[in-house]
Amino acid sequence: AIARARSGDPKGRACMLVKTLLNMTAEDAKIAKTASQYIGWMEDEMAAIFECAMQQGELAEDADIRQLAKRFQGNVTILRIEAQRDLESAELTESAERLAQEIFALGQTSGSKH
Repeated sequence: AIARARSGDPKGRACMLVKTLLNMTAEDAKIAKTASQYIGWMEDEMAAIFECAMQQGELAEDADIRQLAKRFQGNVTILRIEAQRDLESAELTESAERLAQEIFALGQTSGSKH
């Protein structure tokens, strides 16, 4: 989706929350805290989705869903950065597939649940 969305669409660019969090100074602590909270809420939503996948047998029963959520969120950010670099769509798609396989593999290995 990111590879297809990068055709001039601002939604395919780096996440505004991540940009905000990375560019905040000590004086902007309130804004940085709010951005961090939103990122945390997104992570909670992703963890809930991974929990549902676990309950449906799509992930190992002892998969670390918190770690999966963090990794997934990080991978989406990586893909947005790569899209910003104007990589060829095929290269970006290949990168996305590798990152998805990494998440899948992490969900299939033993870890501590939650």
